[in-house]
Amino acid sequence: MKPPPPPRRSDPAPRLAAAANERGIRLSLKDAELMVAFLYAMLAENRHVNLTAVRDPEEALWLHALDSVMGLALLPEGAKRILDLGTGNGFPGVAFVATAKDRTREVVLCDRTRKKLDAIQRALAACGMRAESLWLDVAQVKRQAAQHVGAYDLVTARAVAEPEAVARLARPLLRDGGSLLLWVSQATDMPAELPGGLRLAESQDYGLPSAEPRTARVARWAI
Repeated sequence: MKPPPPPRRSDPAPRLAAAANERGIRLSLKDAELMVAFLYAMLAENRHVNLTAVRDPEEALWLHALDSVMGLALLPEGAKRILDLGTGNGFPGVAFVATAKDRTREVVLCDRTRKKLDAIQRALAACGMRAESLWLDVAQVKRQAAQHVGAYDLVTARAVAEPEAVARLARPLLRDGGSLLLWVSQATDMPAELPGGLRLAESQDYGLPSAEPRTARVARWAI
């Protein structure tokens, strides 16, 4: 029996699922389709609201969707409340929305720019997904949104700031035993401990098959 032909270049969801599986992430075709649907809806919103400098759908498939999916490799067991800090265009937070298998995982997309959150919500609605938005400068969380202090099992951040700076913002949001998941470059210093008693627990390097192939890294620090 002949093997099935590889997915056509025009079929982004199968290619996303295959690329994730090759990197050790079990991403179903259904979840990949949700990711791609959001990606395309976000790129449509990007024509009116500045969400990303990556406008080519093929590049965005790898640099946003696949890159975000790689965080699932380090998702702590039992993490039910997740906040994506400085979500920007919705990634990586949407990866945790699309792959949730039940309604017990709550994902909050947080940004200090309201029009970005509004655009993300329109993109989510266009592909049938839901996530809570939080319009907040997290540096002011104790004064402006105290209900979010110590409320999360996991805080994620991608391309926000250096690990030390993100840790200072994220630590008040985390419960005891919580984790901070960061997407960093290979050149980024990886301190064994970050402010607030966050200790490096694990990290993973992976390749991204963009026009200029690159190696990226995701790392988790835990209380």
